[in-house]
Amino acid sequence: MNMDGYRSEDQLKKQRFFLRLKIYAGLTIFSFIGIGVFYLLAISPIFKLKNVEVTGNESLLTQEILSELKSRMPNNLFTRILGFRNYLVWSKNGPTKITAKQPLLAGISIDKDFWNQSVEITVQERQKYGIWCFNNSDACYWFDNGGVIFMPAPDTNGYLIIKIQDFLEKTPILGTKIIDERLTANFIKIIESLKNSDLRVKEFVIDHLLQELKTETQEGVKILFNLRFDPEFGISALKSLRGEVSFKNIEYIDLRVENRIYYKNR
Repeated sequence: MNMDGYRSEDQLKKQRFFLRLKIYAGLTIFSFIGIGVFYLLAISPIFKLKNVEVTGNESLLTQEILSELKSRMPNNLFTRILGFRNYLVWSKNGPTKITAKQPLLAGISIDKDFWNQSVEITVQERQKYGIWCFNNSDACYWFDNGGVIFMPAPDTNGYLIIKIQDFLEKTPILGTKIIDERLTANFIKIIESLKNSDLRVKEFVIDHLLQELKTETQEGVKILFNLRFDPEFGISALKSLRGEVSFKNIEYIDLRVENRIYYKNR
């Protein structure tokens, strides 16, 4: 009888037994660790938010802002398990792009406080800068100083509110820029300069194709700007001309050529 063969088989069985024991023990420990981590992150009060505060909103409801933020959170298993009121699912940077659902919303900043278990959301709403009307005042919208239209507005006449007439046939999308990004700075600079001058203008007419802006003063003087060029020279020349010549005698002033001013008497 071969006793060595029996001993080898017995040792092999013991080795297999201890290997299975180690595997079961490892799986048990791993399961306990997993359950502990899940409890710590998802169930325990450590990461549960006690307070989510929204500040800075005047027109938008707090619930609208929270719904917007919730829709912008990553749609993954981690977020679904932890839930909206868990400290870990909140990004300090907030959403980088606001959807068209809330065009009035210009930006959001998020401040997280772990020790107080709170999140403070600071909202920046778009401010009414002027009214932009399409197709001869068929539809008008408020726009901000970045050229973004964000809510319907009434048609208006007069000198108190900036009004832009736009004859380009297009369907405006709220929350988007209505003027080329490259032209926005010059566009705002022209409007601000005339608004702060003693010239009273009723409205502006924009030509997207020619990239020009036209307006007319209370005296009936037509002023033409080229949006592609920095208007600094033209505005300075306009002020100088204002002090030298009576605008009642001028038919139009042309500032569409860079660093040049042309005008025609009546």
